[in-house]
Amino acid sequence: MHAKPRRLLTWVGEIRWTRRYSKDRQGGGGRYLLDEVMGLAPRQREVQEFGIQLCTQVPYPAATEWLERVSCGAVRLSAMALWEDAQAAGARADDDAKVQREVVFERGVLPRGRRIATAVDLEFGEVLVRSRRRGPDGRRNGSP
Repeated sequence: MHAKPRRLLTWVGEIRWTRRYSKDRQGGGGRYLLDEVMGLAPRQREVQEFGIQLCTQVPYPAATEWLERVSCGAVRLSAMALWEDAQAAGARADDDAKVQREVVFERGVLPRGRRIATAVDLEFGEVLVRSRRRGPDGRRNGSP
């Protein structure tokens, strides 16, 4: 085991502490247990996702400035690095969409819905046909 310093930049200032690196005797891997308990695992993926989301709202140079401000100077990226991250994320999303299309249209497997529809309204041209909503007794609402 060895000790390593860590710092966290917050809006109220910098916090510093020392934590120990623990090695797994069976698997051989290692980790900082204190960081895990405090929820301070490496944040690169979260910062990357936030940066990509930010790029959908503002130009890349502005997004890099906002990332630096929000992180109190801890994150400094070039606009080109952020652009490359956005391109990679877009390629991953495209691959996922291709897989989903294949599952639905070539294999015929329908994805499970997240909620149950209580009514379905159909539109034919400019005519809207409302569904017949049924009450708990099986009758249409409003019928005797």
